[in-house]
This record gives sequence, C-alpha cells and structure tokens, in this order.
Amino acid sequence: MMRVLHAAETIKGGVATVLDSLAIYQKDNEQIAQLNILVPEQHVSELSESLRPNITPFNRKKRGVLGLISFATCFYKQVKSHDPNIVHLHSTFAGFIGRLVILAFFRSKNIKIIYCPHGFSFLVHTFFIKRLMFTLCERLLSICTQSIICVGESEYKKALQKGFSSKKLCLISNGVDLPKISNPLTHNKLNEYTLLYVGRFDYQKGTDTLMEALRTLDEKNLNFKINVIMVGSSVNNVSDKINHEFKNIAITYTGWIKKEQISEYYSKANCLIIPSRWEGFAMVPLEAISYNLPIITSDIVAFKELNKVSKLFFNCGNSASLASLLSGINTYDLDNIKEKLMKKLVDSYTRDKMNKNTLDVYLRNPQGK
Repeated sequence: MMRVLHAAETIKGGVATVLDSLAIYQKDNEQIAQLNILVPEQHVSELSESLRPNITPFNRKKRGVLGLISFATCFYKQVKSHDPNIVHLHSTFAGFIGRLVILAFFRSKNIKIIYCPHGFSFLVHTFFIKRLMFTLCERLLSICTQSIICVGESEYKKALQKGFSSKKLCLISNGVDLPKISNPLTHNKLNEYTLLYVGRFDYQKGTDTLMEALRTLDEKNLNFKINVIMVGSSVNNVSDKINHEFKNIAITYTGWIKKEQISEYYSKANCLIIPSRWEGFAMVPLEAISYNLPIITSDIVAFKELNKVSKLFFNCGNSASLASLLSGINTYDLDNIKEKLMKKLVDSYTRDKMNKNTLDVYLRNPQGK
C-alpha cells in the first residue's frame, strides 16, 4: 500500500487545480493507505474543504529565503513523521529543495520521488547562462528522481532535447472536468465584448503585453466596446502592482477569488486572453474551454496544440500583434471556434485521464522501467 506525500512551495494558479484534483482522487483510492499534503498556510484555501484533514500548512508570506527555509524544515518533518514511500514534488523550488532534503537525510528510505515542474525552469525567458544552469541542475537532480511528469507535449519534447532520460520522463497532460454549467452566450458580431484574464500579474504571464495592447486599442476608434475583467494579482511583489485605467475601455480588477466563484466569470465573458511568455501547459485555458469560452493565446509552444484548433494567437510579447488581433475580434467565428476547442478538450484533456495516468506512474517499477 502506498503512503503518498504531496509537497509544494506555492500553489497559486494552475498548480492548485492539478494538486486538488490528484489529491481528491487519491484520498479514497484503495491503493493509497495514507495521503498527506504540504502547502503554504496562505494557500490552503485554494484546495477543497474535504482535503483539510490531509493538509499540513507551513508559513510562507512571500517567496524568499525565510519561506524556502520554512518549506525545507516542514518537508523534513513530514518525511520523518509520515515515512512516505511516494513523494510527489510540485514545481521548481519544491523539486529542488525536496530532492536535496531526501538525498541528505533519507537516502536509506528507498523513497520513490515523483517530480512535476509544471513548466521546467529552463523554459524561462532569461539569460543563456542562467538557462544553462537551470538545465544542469534539473538534469543532475533527475538522477535521483524516478519519474518526471511533463504536463504538456512541448515541455516533454524540450526535456528530451535537453538530454533527459526518456525512461524518467512521462507525458501526462493537465485535465479538467466538464462543469454542470457553461457559457450560454453567443460571441459573434457583438457591439460589446467582455474579455477575461485569469492569473498572476507578472512578466511570465505577459500582463504587460496585454496592458500595452489595451492602451493601443484605447486610442483607436473601434466600432464595438471592450470590457476587461482582470482576475488575480501580483504574487511575488513584482511588476504590474498598479492598476491601469483607460479612457474608452472599462477594466475591472477582482483580485484573487475562490475557485467556486470563477464559473461566474467564465460564464459571462466572451473570450479569455492568455498572453504568457512561457508555460508548461496552463490549466486556465482548459478551464475556460470547459465552460464553452473561446480563447486567445500567445504563440508559445505550450499552446501549440490548442492554437492549431483555434487559430487565435499572436506573437509572444508583441503588444501590437495582440492589439491587431483584438481590433478584429468581431470578425471571427468565435462560436464555431469554441465548439472545436471543446472537442479537443474532451478527446485529450480530461481530469479522469490525468488522475489515472498519475496513479499509474506511482505504481511503476521504482527505477521507472
């Protein structure tokens, strides 16, 4: 019987959705005798109420040395007290610290380490030397990792190109459930469009590109109105802390909202915009599609499979490209596009497939063969 420990240094956004789904599925699975979850105290509300008895929180007010030390200390205590034989580490910092702690203190325990970067650190747009260091660190730590879960095809292929062992890598696409309610609106040839953004306000997520594009549109004499709803906020006290205002575009900032409330926004928008500079494979576009909402994304490789279907994408980081696309939004057959996206989601990106495939990884030979 398996004793599973999930550990994450932060879960805001898509990581919380994935972790919540996996944990709920595993909680009552007959093959799992014990389930424990280590997450920041400030993020516990991101997970379902039914998981509260399984959660151990640690204090992390923001990302920094103190927060990382707090995670490392609590992670050590969790492994020591619960003696898991499966440790599932989520995202870069948890993957780095968690594996070092196991190597330093629990090498004799024969713990199977599952690592999901939710977007490898070497995919980040940064200096070449920095990306090279990220790659070397990830490859070195992969030696003591039994399975590395890539959440998107592009991430999987990139890891193979970087020299990761195909025996260690496995592709398990993120997945969602189909909600009981969906967006009932038509999205074609409207006089007024409500655009939705969901996520962190930072450089990775491309909120600066979106704001610059809206600024350009604000100066144009469009024959339709634009309303923008921004769900989220800055997480790490970096860019886009100041709310933008426009003369002709109505923009609303909601802050972070509970996941139970997000359906309200998916149901009243006409299109979701995802201007990310890099991703593993984001959950937000899948959630939006599940509500019958068309999406506009950047042209990064993470969205390649969805962009093949929608054809609604712009040049990454190029606000003029995004502004040009949005200025013609009333000319696209968005109703037909959302139907095609829904078919793609049902065929490839369901929560049931994600949960079952992850459990299969747990059950594999300890050497991943």
